[in-house]
Amino acid sequence: MQFHGMGIGSGIALGTVLRMPDPVPIPAQTASTLGADREKARSTHALTAVALAIRRRANHAGGSAKDVLDAQAMMAEDPALHADIDTRIDSGATAERAVFEAFGRFRDILAGLGGYQAERASDLDDIWRRAVAELQGVAAPGVPESEHPFILVARELAPADTAVLDLDKVLAVVTAEGG
Repeated sequence: MQFHGMGIGSGIALGTVLRMPDPVPIPAQTASTLGADREKARSTHALTAVALAIRRRANHAGGSAKDVLDAQAMMAEDPALHADIDTRIDSGATAERAVFEAFGRFRDILAGLGGYQAERASDLDDIWRRAVAELQGVAAPGVPESEHPFILVARELAPADTAVLDLDKVLAVVTAEGG
């Protein structure tokens, strides 16, 4: 198979291709059948698990990547976001939909602020996708693990993924979106 695109580095890479899973789809807008208390517990558990996973990545990343990932973990634990999620669940939303909508609202606020805050807006998309994957019991989007060098193919790389790339194993990166 041949790919055509714009290179940002020099050289040629040959190796096994590993593909990152596609992001989880936007959750459907359906009413909860579990009840508000259970949905709230599910969302809290999922966001706590996501924050812990991001912190583990931060500890392995070090440097400025650690700072970005620590900030992302703090976003997953933000009390204002949790309150927004709970309000949406109280209105009948599932945990998945409430997480998606609340993070979307905060993403739009950050994007509207411009500058550094706007750059962090995509971090919120990464967090809700990871939380929804946790809620659905599917693999979180992320860089696949391999004992051997590989070429990574992905739709796009989130900061949490970029920060943990093992450059001794990743021979090249091919993305369809993002920069």
